[in-house]
Amino acid sequence: MTTSTAPAAAALAVCVFCGARSGNRPAMVAAAREIGSLIGARSHHLVYGAGGSGLMGEVARSAQLNGSAVTGYAPRFIYERERGIDMPSQTLHITEDLFERKRRMIEHADAFIALPGGYGTLDEIMEVLCLRYLDVRDKPLILLNIDGFWRGLVRLADELHEAGFTSRGSAAMLHLAATPAEAVDLAERLARTAACGA
Repeated sequence: MTTSTAPAAAALAVCVFCGARSGNRPAMVAAAREIGSLIGARSHHLVYGAGGSGLMGEVARSAQLNGSAVTGYAPRFIYERERGIDMPSQTLHITEDLFERKRRMIEHADAFIALPGGYGTLDEIMEVLCLRYLDVRDKPLILLNIDGFWRGLVRLADELHEAGFTSRGSAAMLHLAATPAEAVDLAERLARTAACGA
């Protein structure tokens, strides 16, 4: 159930990274639906990896049902493989490969929220982290830490810092949210702060 639907001051393009599978924890599916609902209710624009399966499909359907414009980016080989899976109405862009998909999602988003997912989700998170670390793009990354899912990644980021391989720990690079409402609140606040500083 959506816990906060206060309208945002200005619409953002919120990119959601998450699994093309649903996982095996009901709380993750519920969180995906709530994230989509909040994005739509607050008049934001959803940017995601296209498709209708797994958590990705749950986010997109919920966002679209709650009034969000949806833009999806699908690599051609994935689109051909999954074209039979129903997806919500959206502006769909077919990319040549995963690299182009990532680049275009990152370029067209104001903030990123990561739900649980697999290797593709990790790849997308690491791309954003690298760009933030190198001061190439100052767009916030929020990890929705359902059931402590991202604690291992946070620990690894801190271990890299403690071992002297990075100059900043996890607290300076990413933000944890315990609930979907907190994740969207953080995305709004931090994206606007970054825009004001640009």
